[in-house]
Amino acid sequence: MPATEPRQDRSPITAVAANLGVIVLVLLAAAMVPRSGKALVFIPPWSTPDSMARVVAGAGGTFVSTSSSGFAAIAHSPEPGFALRLFRSGAFLVLDGSLISACWSKDPT
Repeated sequence: MPATEPRQDRSPITAVAANLGVIVLVLLAAAMVPRSGKALVFIPPWSTPDSMARVVAGAGGTFVSTSSSGFAAIAHSPEPGFALRLFRSGAFLVLDGSLISACWSKDPT
């Protein structure tokens, strides 16, 4: 009968890796939540071209800049709860827009 190697228990390693993964996801999500009043707003690609205007206006915001496709925009509102209002108005995804607004053109196209 051939000798078999002892089975290594990987459950502690798996548990640590899973916990680290959850921590990283929570930290990334917290970093992406809009806090400055500027939000990077995405609408579904199957939306009509005027949907972005309806989403931002419905949330009480104004445009800072838009993408050429019309499916992404940087919007601003000084009122608290802007991200939640964007979701309620039909936004697909809302991220913090303070970093991207420095790179994105200021002229809406």
